[in-house]
Amino acid sequence: MKLKFFVILLIISRFANSQGLNSELGFNEDYDQTSKELVCVGDFSYLVKFQKSYGFFSKCALYKIDTLGNIMWNVPIAPVFAEFIAVQEMIPSETNGVYVMGFGMTTCDVGQHCFWFIQKFDANGVLEWTNTWKEFSCSFTSQLTGLSLTTNNELLVNYLDSASVSKVYKIDSSGFITDSVQTNITQLNGFCDLTGYDFITYQGDSLYAFDTSGNIAATIGFTNEIQNISSVTDSLYVLTTDSIFIFDNNLNGLQGSGVTGYSQFSHLKSANNKIHFVSSGTSGLTLLELNNQLQLQNTTSIPVASDSVTHMDYSDSHFSVAHDFPLTLHHTLRYTDYSINSTQSAPVYNSDIGVSDLDITQTLVQLVSPPEPI
Repeated sequence: MKLKFFVILLIISRFANSQGLNSELGFNEDYDQTSKELVCVGDFSYLVKFQKSYGFFSKCALYKIDTLGNIMWNVPIAPVFAEFIAVQEMIPSETNGVYVMGFGMTTCDVGQHCFWFIQKFDANGVLEWTNTWKEFSCSFTSQLTGLSLTTNNELLVNYLDSASVSKVYKIDSSGFITDSVQTNITQLNGFCDLTGYDFITYQGDSLYAFDTSGNIAATIGFTNEIQNISSVTDSLYVLTTDSIFIFDNNLNGLQGSGVTGYSQFSHLKSANNKIHFVSSGTSGLTLLELNNQLQLQNTTSIPVASDSVTHMDYSDSHFSVAHDFPLTLHHTLRYTDYSINSTQSAPVYNSDIGVSDLDITQTLVQLVSPPEPI
């Protein structure tokens, strides 16, 4: 038989001196939890906690956390009854809430009743709407990718159906599908708008521009894989793993360069004539700030080992990180939040809890006396 022992390996209370640390949270109550997505909106973070139970079964919950580590609320992510739910992507909404996209299976029979979904939650955790795409023969190739919100509050997502037809769906802020564009490109990673085009999108190391008739008007290849794209007025920013590029609305390349001493770029954001993105290195994480001429203006060091980071995001005020730590057969989730504008650390008390799973085979030995002779 299998017995599960929950063992407290180590509990340490200490004053944390990490520079600019706002708060730290541990999610250990059910002993098998990981993060699925994390986004920062203003002074808050939205975290999706994924929890496994009984092998196959799982559930997801959406948490809103302030910079002091206070959990404002948490709500389940459950578009329909399902034995397995996993969130794949999450982005901020136009109303300071979030859009959540994921996959589910109603039963453990892999070949039956799978679905993809998008849900919109407001800033108070209220579910505003749900869209689902049902798949009655799961092949694991049917999927939604590239969930993005354009500047006119239109949601775009790429859907690959069971017939291998790829469509870009356009969804308004109320959850209604307003249009779709069919394409032979699949698993598009993100979208943005740009004057003169229907939308701009990317996959791998290639950038695609679609015209207003739904056709590919231009394709641009890069040496390294694209991480993010963003548009501001008539400028398009493209971030690869080692460089940042600017294009005009005719897709003419204006500038492109790396940043000396930094690499492994991700998490591009552009606004107010500033460009921000993250560099991950052996010494930790660095938030880079560039002007619109790609000149480095400022750096902010986040004292976190990059190889321990599962998900991260930032806003103007704070930088949040989720860590998934393996403990024997399970995982524990740690969430930390850092101030961007202050080097002062708040007093934080940490607890580390380990889990041990032991498989024990028990043999019962019973003494049996021989029967009495007749």
